[in-house]
Amino acid sequence: MEQISLQKDYTTICGSAPSELLAIIALRNMQPIIAQQLDRVRKNVAVLEAFASRHPEKIRVNSPMGGSICFPRMLGVDDTYAFCEQLVAETGIMMAPSRVFQYGDQHLRLGVGRENFPPVLELFETYLEQY
Repeated sequence: MEQISLQKDYTTICGSAPSELLAIIALRNMQPIIAQQLDRVRKNVAVLEAFASRHPEKIRVNSPMGGSICFPRMLGVDDTYAFCEQLVAETGIMMAPSRVFQYGDQHLRLGVGRENFPPVLELFETYLEQY
């Protein structure tokens, strides 16, 4: 454990020079980066809400109001842990079940900040229709 602690200190005591330069570039361009991400999240939330409205018997969504993560309830699924394992095995879509957050077994952690969210949600919809 002492060796691991020393290695951790050695590798994380400060950021690397390239990381610091990238951080400076990001900070100098903060407003357009934030605007682009907010626009993506807003569009993806609209896609998610349309998806949820097509499947009210399978999923209940409370859209995120200030971030890119939501925690929809899966209706008719008693164990989202098993559901998520099956989902990733059959589709490659990774979602976190609510059990890992000590929040029962009926919810999923769903992120809406990715550029490829709409086509992944289409794949999830196809899976959900067959589930």
